[in-house]
Amino acid sequence: MASLAFNTLSYTTYVCIITPLLLGGLMELQKDKTKKRTNLSIQLNLITEAKQLGVNISASAEHGIALAIASEKKKRWLKENNAALSSSNLFVEENGLPLSKYRVF
Repeated sequence: MASLAFNTLSYTTYVCIITPLLLGGLMELQKDKTKKRTNLSIQLNLITEAKQLGVNISASAEHGIALAIASEKKKRWLKENNAALSSSNLFVEENGLPLSKYRVF
């Protein structure tokens, strides 16, 4: 049986489990509107171009940090759950999808 995989991760697992976790985590990060002043060191050419284009530097930095957090959480979740995901994928490869006889497509 051919398998669509993302580093031993089935497409279904990715779409049904990982994506909602990441999006949910990203939305949770964006819900908190409490702000704290922070100094950042950013390449001068990026700051200059962002200002010329009217890009909101703070919002862009927040968005980038939120994406980095979501990415790290995904990486850790995949590492922690790798054995279970591999086992599930192996079962499907060897036995097919459970209840597949009831599928109408």
